[in-house]
Amino acid sequence: MKKLPILLFLALGGFFASCEKDSSEPETPEVMVEQSSLVGTWDVTGYEVEDGKSTTEAAGQSITQEYTSYGKDYDMTIDFNENPQTAVSNGSYISVLTYSLLGQKYTQEVPTFSLFEESEWQLEGSDIVFTANGKETRAKVTEMSETKLIMLMDYNEVLEADGGTVTTTGKLTITLER
Repeated sequence: MKKLPILLFLALGGFFASCEKDSSEPETPEVMVEQSSLVGTWDVTGYEVEDGKSTTEAAGQSITQEYTSYGKDYDMTIDFNENPQTAVSNGSYISVLTYSLLGQKYTQEVPTFSLFEESEWQLEGSDIVFTANGKETRAKVTEMSETKLIMLMDYNEVLEADGGTVTTTGKLTITLER
């Protein structure tokens, strides 16, 4: 049982390190994204996770917690480079994480230094497909203008550590502006 807090910490830390699209598609209108409009530096101005759930299984026990998260104090950019097509996040922000565990509600602020690993990117209709270390992550663009970009992702991450498994899911919205 002493390993459970470590697994929960790893699950929440892993949540901020990578995102993977679930098989279900959010119902959003198709937005056409032009590569030339995407290339350049964007400021991160919004980060929100809704409908979050994290389940930790270890030593024959299972604990599920629900959570939400949003960002504040943004000092982060994402660079969409053209040649080669890479995306890199730089800087930091504070993630405000609120979760319920065993009937108690907790809120904590977590300094966050990356939205995702340096990734290759490509466009597929209204999706931006990020690929890093052989792992593909899809972000559906729901709004795109010269000055604003909003992406939605279904988050589904499985981490294994200390003989346990942590499965974390949620709906992630990232807002970028120039």
